Amino acid sequence: MLVLMLDALPDAKSMSGDRGYDSDWFRKALIEKGIEPCIPQSQRRPAGDPAALNVLQLRRRTQLQPHFTLMPRMRALRLAAAAR
Repeated sequence: MLVLMLDALPDAKSMSGDRGYDSDWFRKALIEKGIEPCIPQSQRRPAGDPAALNVLQLRRRTQLQPHFTLMPRMRALRLAAAAR
């Protein structure tokens, strides 16, 4: 599934993802495309692994993520209000 996604990625400087996207081949593919991966390390990755994580990008991602979880709720409220 990720292999298909690589070809469809737009030009970007960085990509944020969750721990499910943490794999060596995916990180290497992003770097080859010129995209800096901002992916937290999975728990199976050994501590001190050189897969660097931009802390500022991770902080921004953490601040933005709750807004994406609210979007379906807001849509449901809009549809309920429109049905009245």
